[in-house]
Amino acid sequence: MILALALTLLGSGPDTPWEHAWRVALRGELEGEPLVVERRVLVTARAGTDQRELSVLDLDTGRRVTHQLFATDVPLAVDAHRDSLVVRRGTTRVEFFALKNDRLVRGRELVGSRVSAASFTDAGLAMLFVDDQLVLQHPDELEPRWRAAGQWRGVPAAADGRVFAVGYAGAGARLVQFDERTGRILGVVGVGDHGGSVPTFEDPGPRIDVLPDAVWVRFDRPVRSTAPDRVLDAVRVWRNADGSLDSGVRLYALSSPALAVPDGTLVLERTGAGLRWSLLSSDRDARSLRVIADAGRANYLLDAPPAALHGGRLFLGRDVVDARTLEVRFRLPMSPATRPTPVPNGVLVRTNERTLELFRADSPPDADRERAEELLASIDARVGLGLGALAKLAAESGDRELTERLIAATEARSSRSRPLDEARRTLERWRRGSNAPRVDARKAEDVVRREGQLLDAADDEQTAFARQHPGGIRHALLEQLFERRPAHVGALDLLRRDLPRDIRGVASDPLGWLELARLGTQARLGFVGAPGTSAAARTRLATERARWSPGLIGVETPHVVLVGPPNVPAALARGVAIGERVCRALDEIFGVTGGDLEPLAILVHPDRASYEAFAGAGLAGWAAGHYSPAEHLSHLFVPDETNALERFAATYVHELTHHWVAGRAPFVKRSSDRAGRPDSPGYWVCEGFATMLEEFEFDDAGWSAEVVRAASLDVVASAAENELLPWGDVLGLSQEEFLALDATSTTFVARRWVLGGSAALTEKRLFYLQAAAVAHFLFRAEGGRRRPELLEALAAWYTGGSVDVGSAERLGAAARRWAIDLQRDRSGAQRGIFTHAR
Repeated sequence: MILALALTLLGSGPDTPWEHAWRVALRGELEGEPLVVERRVLVTARAGTDQRELSVLDLDTGRRVTHQLFATDVPLAVDAHRDSLVVRRGTTRVEFFALKNDRLVRGRELVGSRVSAASFTDAGLAMLFVDDQLVLQHPDELEPRWRAAGQWRGVPAAADGRVFAVGYAGAGARLVQFDERTGRILGVVGVGDHGGSVPTFEDPGPRIDVLPDAVWVRFDRPVRSTAPDRVLDAVRVWRNADGSLDSGVRLYALSSPALAVPDGTLVLERTGAGLRWSLLSSDRDARSLRVIADAGRANYLLDAPPAALHGGRLFLGRDVVDARTLEVRFRLPMSPATRPTPVPNGVLVRTNERTLELFRADSPPDADRERAEELLASIDARVGLGLGALAKLAAESGDRELTERLIAATEARSSRSRPLDEARRTLERWRRGSNAPRVDARKAEDVVRREGQLLDAADDEQTAFARQHPGGIRHALLEQLFERRPAHVGALDLLRRDLPRDIRGVASDPLGWLELARLGTQARLGFVGAPGTSAAARTRLATERARWSPGLIGVETPHVVLVGPPNVPAALARGVAIGERVCRALDEIFGVTGGDLEPLAILVHPDRASYEAFAGAGLAGWAAGHYSPAEHLSHLFVPDETNALERFAATYVHELTHHWVAGRAPFVKRSSDRAGRPDSPGYWVCEGFATMLEEFEFDDAGWSAEVVRAASLDVVASAAENELLPWGDVLGLSQEEFLALDATSTTFVARRWVLGGSAALTEKRLFYLQAAAVAHFLFRAEGGRRRPELLEALAAWYTGGSVDVGSAERLGAAARRWAIDLQRDRSGAQRGIFTHAR
């Protein structure tokens, strides 16, 4: 997982070109949104004036697996959990189905004079309103788990073991929170008054969105407020740390569901100036972090349907966006008014009234992980049968709570068996009866003991599978086990076999150490001191142990040797993954074949204090890493911040580029060539080249310079000419003159490729970005014919020559025109092709 995340930060994943996978034309007009469950897609369509069709498609191929016709003149409302489906076919009936062997098998029905649409909880219980009762119903049981009377409206929602529903007492709406398992009321908050206009059962009613920090209630009619000039119809109710609801509420005017993203909540608001997409803070005292789109910026998103989030990608209209940075990564070839439906590694879009299409990111399958999943499924099946048998024994003991827990644990594994059915029937009898069962404590304790033995045996079996299978399969099995039980003794012993004997503290961060062990099977990686590591790496480790700490460890690859304390294995793993890719790209750019060149030495610090001890507080105050020409060393640390991985990756690429040029570039003949003279003009090429590499995209297949949305190109194209530094200054400054630039006052420049973004730019930051834009231009413009000019300028600065690229003003203006032309073609986001694949 660490490696995958590091690569995503460097531009793989969402940046990879998406390919058209399949297209399906339905027999009728599509209604509602596609629903993706496991490897199946559920879609509903109008098949005539009084008929609707539910189709089940195979996600991988688009093939129609099965279908079901319903005689109804209203759209179907469908939800699913694993292989269970619930379908509302009218205002008086819902039906349950099971998807077995690619067939829809009818189950029981719930009928009333008024029946709402149903949805499933994470535990597989269907929630719906039947007449004046909130009902929680398991598809395989005759009686509901519990009921709650009230004047309910809309559709209930669930999250974190809680059920939320909106009911009315007179003219006032109340948000009620229930315990999902028992039906006990955990809290009631008043959320609005419509002035007596209470919705009827036939109205859409309130809709509930449960987010990690709050519950949002969106009404189908105005809520009374003290703002007469605004029609407010949504309420935000905060959730406290203990899961309870805060009594304070805030009113909004929303035209779309609220969506939780990593740094806040995304909403489509109605304001006096019109619609706007806003990112709201999770801080209760702050209203808005930033405006994503309004009439003045990204206005094409104002007509977009509700946003969706999946796997770190935000799908907003046609834009596929990095959910944390809000950087546009890709643009889908579809109508902007079509809501995308995210699926694993892809997205479903409705391209017209009858057609559904799948676009998939071109990511190769992981055969080792797939095999590990097969092995885990075999264990899971056996555990499910065992838990079902224990649920029956728990029912015989009379312990109701234990029985409910074991039934839920069995259902979570989609296991079905006769003992489980018997346990369910016993539990239903208890619910219908007035007397609590008599508990045999000794039997119940024995069931708990046997449950622990069953789960321990399953983990031991998983460890045994890991022992039997080498390489990637072993590591995938251990990763899954460590995420659940990081202290599993057998798994830790197995991990230690892939590590040097003198490594201590493996149990404190098994996933980090596992990532290093995994990299050892994927690349030529060795732990310094083990047979095969170079003399230079051993000398570097000994030197740092003597001057820094005797407990340091080192890892070596063909290009880099990283040294750090044993409590940062994840940072070392990220360093290896990123470093090898960057160094290989630079080898190709300069035509370096490797030979006997020493690996680049990098010190990885566990915290800012350690970093400052080497770098000095002045430099560390504005950097997360630096290359020291005097030591011929790079120093890095991972900042303890939300965007730590992003900063680590970007800083690492930048500083490693400096380091590589100083240590491996063909023009470096002596130690004096490693830094250039600080008073030599043309310092732009040193920093511009490193910043350009920082903006490249890397993955296992290779690297790409074809990055349209690079920050340097975005800013240079978006800023007004008077907001930029004079090009003569940028291309003529020496390093000493650069250091004298202002690093405090800022200019704000709107970003085209970051939704709602504006760059706060100091003079120093502008220097980096403008220099990088010129480097991009020379590297890529005219089919790369000017690339030799860039490399020659770089060599000249490092070796004390004259950096001559012609007229600075003319070159800067040409680079800016080229960047503007790139930005005009927003579809260029699709051109993330790895043109230098290995």
